[in-house]
Amino acid sequence: MVNHVQVRRHNQDREPGVYHRLQPGEVPTLARHRRQPFSRWIYVSGALFIAFAACLLFLFTDDSFYVRSIQVRGQHYTSAEELFAYSQLDGYHLLWLDTAELRRNVLQSPLVADLSVELGWPPHLLTLHIQERQPALVWVESGEETWLDIQGRVMPARSEMPHLLQVHALGGIIGLDVQRAEDFGRGRVLGALRLQEILPEGARMFLHPAHGLGWTNERGWQVWMGSGDGKAMDEKINSYRALLGDLTRRAVNVAELNIVNADAPFYKRLQGT
Repeated sequence: MVNHVQVRRHNQDREPGVYHRLQPGEVPTLARHRRQPFSRWIYVSGALFIAFAACLLFLFTDDSFYVRSIQVRGQHYTSAEELFAYSQLDGYHLLWLDTAELRRNVLQSPLVADLSVELGWPPHLLTLHIQERQPALVWVESGEETWLDIQGRVMPARSEMPHLLQVHALGGIIGLDVQRAEDFGRGRVLGALRLQEILPEGARMFLHPAHGLGWTNERGWQVWMGSGDGKAMDEKINSYRALLGDLTRRAVNVAELNIVNADAPFYKRLQGT
C-alpha cells in the first residue's frame, strides 16, 4: 500500500499542466512552454515557394526552352530548315506551342501530305514526323522540271527521277498559250500514266494545247490522244490499237493519228503519198 508520503513525493516530480497558484505580486507563467506546431510548415512552405519560383525563373529565362530548330523524321525531299520556316515557330517558348496551328502551317508545304507533332524537352523540344507526297510524273516546260503527284498537285522537283514519266509542254514552244503545271489536273495525270503503258521505249510524251497528250510511235506517226482519266484512256487505247493494226495492214503512210475524240478518230497521210 502506497503511503501518503510517497504519493506526495510522486506528485512533486510531475510538471503541472496548469498555472501555478499565484502569490501576491507574482506574474502568471505557464508551467510548460510548447512550440507552436505550425511554425515548421511556414519554413517548409517558404522553401517550396522559393524552389518553385527558381524553377519558373529558369524555365522562362533559359534559352534551351525556346524553339530555335526542329527535328524531322520521315522526309526525303524536304529539309528540317525548310519545314522550320513553314512552322513559323522561331523564338516560341515550349509552353506557348500550339500543335494544331503548327500542323496547319507545315501543311502549307506542297511536299507534305501529313504529319504528327511530338513535343519533348531540351535539347529536342520539337520533332515532326512527316509523310511526304510522292511524285507521279515530271512536268517539263522550257527545260524546267516540276513534279506532279497522283492528285495533280504541283511540287518543286528536288532530285533526278529518271524512272518517272516526263510530260513536255508544247504551248510556249509552238507559239500557243503557255500551259501551266497547275492546270494539268488529276484526270490528265491518270490518263498520262495509263498511256505510259503503251508508250514506246525512249519515246517522249507531249501535251499540246489543242490535241492533248501525244507521242511519236514506233512507226514514226504523231499520235494525239486528247485528255481524260484512266477509264477514258482505255477506250482511246482500244481505238488506237485497232487503227494501228488496220492502217499497218493496208500499208497507209500516216503522218498524224488523232484520237482526241474516241467516237470520231481520224488520220492524216504523209504528204506525197
